[in-house]
Amino acid sequence: PLDCALVQRMTLPSAEPTELAEMARFQLEKVLPYPVETVTTDLRVLSTTENEGHVCVTAVAAERMSMLGEPLLARDLWPAQVTLQAFRVASAAAPPEPEPAAGNWLTLHAEAGRLLLTLVEAGKPSFVQALPTAEMPAAADDLAAALVAAELDGAPSDWSHLALDQGLAEHEGAVAQTLGLPVRVFDAHAVPATPVPAELEPVEWRSEQTRRSRAVSLKRVVAWAFIGYLALLVVGLVVAGVIRARVNTLKRRLAEAGPRVAEVQGTIRRWNALSPALDPRLYLLEILLQISESIPTADLRITSLEQSPREILVQGEAPSAALATDLAERLRARPEMAGVRFTADPPQLLPNGRARFRITFALTP
Repeated sequence: PLDCALVQRMTLPSAEPTELAEMARFQLEKVLPYPVETVTTDLRVLSTTENEGHVCVTAVAAERMSMLGEPLLARDLWPAQVTLQAFRVASAAAPPEPEPAAGNWLTLHAEAGRLLLTLVEAGKPSFVQALPTAEMPAAADDLAAALVAAELDGAPSDWSHLALDQGLAEHEGAVAQTLGLPVRVFDAHAVPATPVPAELEPVEWRSEQTRRSRAVSLKRVVAWAFIGYLALLVVGLVVAGVIRARVNTLKRRLAEAGPRVAEVQGTIRRWNALSPALDPRLYLLEILLQISESIPTADLRITSLEQSPREILVQGEAPSAALATDLAERLRARPEMAGVRFTADPPQLLPNGRARFRITFALTP
């Protein structure tokens, strides 16, 4: 209600908004009955020119605000917005034109047994005056005096109309005749179509709301994280169950195929053991044929031939180490020896000048 606040329309030197706020705060110190540090203020710039700026300052004592909000705070209900009822009514009285902020109008409504006159400049409430007389039509004569007082504070005089609360609609004619302005009847209890000005929420309330908002956000994040964890846990259990089922199926198949696998492995081992005997390239006579056809000179002789289950060892003597090495190179170059693994040790020189060579053929495939 208006009796809990101080509304001042001020004309200040032209300056930046922050400087206007400081100058308005300095002016408030002159009219407030209590320290300016103990009040919650709201400043709205009405208009500015090259030389001056017009502002509306609303101030509410923190102690009075705590008394007003105690019933709500006791129920843990924290207001999202605190504004003057007169400003809310003025916003509800905005004309239906597409751009209501383009004009200036007046609002008259009843509050707490009093009649309040509100001035709206360019869509912004700028001045609120309680009329001395609460009864109509006698109060109609006080309207002109209130407007004169507002003009002395720098308010404009070009009012487009007066918005009259429908509870006072029966006095529409008297008000229109007194002010010489068109009168439009509106519902003061309607929801405002335009944003309600004047934010008077105490700093402590805003801090508590911020803390609660963060707590709610944190709880929401924790809740979603817990839900996500549960979802991942469920998905993990499902995936683990599927993998376990597949592993059990594979184990069962392996167990069923175990005898067959053992049989196949045994067959492979037997074939590997028999492969040297089945490979024509590893026949003893075939190897001897390849060696005999690769002898570079008749003076190179085979002196020893040994065969074991895994290899064939051929030893001999050559007139020189070069001829012994040439024999190994000839064997490697023969197409028939492709894929046959054999190693030739470096030749050993004998006292008689000849060279002893040693060639080992591997029979393991």
